[in-house]
Amino acid sequence: MGLLQRGWEFFKNPKAYVDDKIKAALDREFLRLGLQSIEQISAEDIIIVGYPKSGNTWFQNLTTSLLLEMNPGNLPDALAQDIVPDVHARLYYKRYFPQMFFKSHHFPQPAYKKVVYLVRDGRDALVSYYAMNKNRGIDANLEEMITKGKHTFPGKWGDHARQWLQNPYEAEMIVIKYEDLLIAPLESLKKFCDFAGLDRSEATLQQAIQGNAFDRMKVKEKQLGPYNQLMNAKGNFLRKGKTGSYLEEMPPDLQRYFEQEAGDMLQHFGYQ
Repeated sequence: MGLLQRGWEFFKNPKAYVDDKIKAALDREFLRLGLQSIEQISAEDIIIVGYPKSGNTWFQNLTTSLLLEMNPGNLPDALAQDIVPDVHARLYYKRYFPQMFFKSHHFPQPAYKKVVYLVRDGRDALVSYYAMNKNRGIDANLEEMITKGKHTFPGKWGDHARQWLQNPYEAEMIVIKYEDLLIAPLESLKKFCDFAGLDRSEATLQQAIQGNAFDRMKVKEKQLGPYNQLMNAKGNFLRKGKTGSYLEEMPPDLQRYFEQEAGDMLQHFGYQ
């Protein structure tokens, strides 16, 4: 690009021009440090996708434990974020393995070629999401979250589940239910390892399961800090880790609304 052309680009949109220059400089520096843009995902990488509060952080820690084959008791969230980067939490990452694993909440993306879709009863996910929003100081109310999708990312639970079920970009995909992780974790992790091509002993799987049991993760969160740095310092990212919470926390009229709007997805995944 010649001098006159660069001057014209700056004149048209000086902020965008400067932002592009800064990003290009950062890209060069991070490349020198062995870091890549979080958008640079290969076809062999596995994306762990789930609607928020569907066991995403739990599975991120399980995956980290399996990849490193280590006792997760003292595994800080910072290490899990390095080994299984959250695409929403960072701009760059280091490729430690030829095949990387990423955590995402996105709707289907063309770049996501291999996907583990985590699904949880949307009613439980929403009441947990609401509690997280309140802890983060977001002025959300459960009715608007359910009926309007307000203060939800990336959108409504039913739309998220429906689009991933349709799988418009034909990703290789398996589905793992949050509820199965609770009642049959060994079988769920074997399914995951088969899909990911991870050869791990049953002892390694059990170590990951026991070390990432909900009560142990709660203790670790108190000792090492919250799993989500946006949380209030006095709050916990991890909440109850059980099923059926919506029966006590979601008013009956909102239950009926949710079931009418997303009943097809609840039924498909075996939720009554």
